Amino acid sequence: MILSPYFYLHLTIIICSIGLIIASLEIIWAKEDYSSRGILSWKILRLRSYLFKIPFLLHVSDFVFGERGFLFLIKLRILTLLILIYCIITDIDFRIPLTIIVITILSSNFRSTFGCDGSDQMVTIVFISSWVASLTGVKSLYSSAALFVGCQASLSYAVSGVTKIFGEYWRHGTAVREILDNQTYGNRKIVLLLKHNLWVTRFLTFGTIILESLFPLSLFLPNNFLLIVLSLGVCFHASIALVMGLNTFFWAFTSTYPCLFYTSQVLKDLL
Repeated sequence: MILSPYFYLHLTIIICSIGLIIASLEIIWAKEDYSSRGILSWKILRLRSYLFKIPFLLHVSDFVFGERGFLFLIKLRILTLLILIYCIITDIDFRIPLTIIVITILSSNFRSTFGCDGSDQMVTIVFISSWVASLTGVKSLYSSAALFVGCQASLSYAVSGVTKIFGEYWRHGTAVREILDNQTYGNRKIVLLLKHNLWVTRFLTFGTIILESLFPLSLFLPNNFLLIVLSLGVCFHASIALVMGLNTFFWAFTSTYPCLFYTSQVLKDLL
């Protein structure tokens, strides 16, 4: 039996909101990076476009995207996310807070067009799809939004897996070790362990390729097996978060799992 698309999409929004709250708190914690002397200073980022040479746009952008304005935007987003979660749980109309969140997400993405990764894109997809669906509240539109998020997540896994096949280190079975052997996202202890256990390195490397590349096929599996695959996905992202510190990936992608489950039910019903 397929539950209402409202249930799946609302659950996705709640999980994604928790992840976005954590990501927003991380921005506040690293606020020095967004100061006038920071690596993400707006005085530097605004140089990328000729539009900001127009005096009016320059003043407005400095006010909104400067250190104080941007941090206020992030704090507003955290508060609005908490309100959104409360509205969903208590069944209150949440279109206004959702609209505010979409504006803050688009503003944040616009401020820094580089450095955005798959988790940022997935968060944007989840909230914009949900926002469009919430404008009318029509069940068919909610269903379309849930299906879109589910299909997008499935496609993201597949593309990521197939792309890895063309990487030399991935084909040789050493990519996981090479990724962890770097200063930014590395983990020296695990690298030393993998260097002495080549079979573990190859298992993790080829296992990642297989899991991601064949992920869309899991949508056609019986529910019990589908839940096992999704559980593996949760463990996969949790391990990445613990080892590499990529926390946002965990929340962004696991938030799509309710929609993935809904998409699977719809596809199997059609077949």
